[in-house]
Amino acid sequence: MQDSFTIFDQTVALTWFNARTSNATVIPHALRVHSQSASPSGTRIEKCTAVWRFPKSELPDEIPFPGDWVETGKTGRWTVTQVQDLDRCGEWKLTAVNLMQYFDLRETVDVFRPVWTLDEYAVPTPTYHLLVPGVPAKILPSGTDSRVEIHFADPRVCLAIHDRLVTPDERIFTVQEFHPGKDWSEISRAVCVRFGCAEK
Repeated sequence: MQDSFTIFDQTVALTWFNARTSNATVIPHALRVHSQSASPSGTRIEKCTAVWRFPKSELPDEIPFPGDWVETGKTGRWTVTQVQDLDRCGEWKLTAVNLMQYFDLRETVDVFRPVWTLDEYAVPTPTYHLLVPGVPAKILPSGTDSRVEIHFADPRVCLAIHDRLVTPDERIFTVQEFHPGKDWSEISRAVCVRFGCAEK
């Protein structure tokens, strides 16, 4: 079946990330396309979806899979949901969703992980090291609550108890529970207590 009914919209440079290895490859000549069959008043997921085509030669010795993601300079990170091999024209066609838009992740947090050592009294003491900077997130409820739930849609985020999440305005949250999403379409959730507030 021929790949048809597409309209070229704009040329962009993509950075493709392999979800299995986190290796990154720059794809300099990707064409963003729109399907003529798409509904003008499409669903929320359709409004957060983009499609790109690019020559296979720009991703040498690699095969993209759903769950990989691409990044653009203007519109952020897009998680690949469908891969089509357009063998007849030597191209890959990727369909991807901007999960930051889809899940309304408007804040960011830096993820810090503790390294434990013994102090002079043999008491375990943590030193926190930056693990992942600038992760898009949603903090619920917003405001000054001591116990919150923080949502993520970043495959790099796999949190552990006692990790700390720091916002740009220097709020600090300590992770108590982490519930990863099963796949790209499900949000990951961390139950946290704000540092300096009494833990209940």
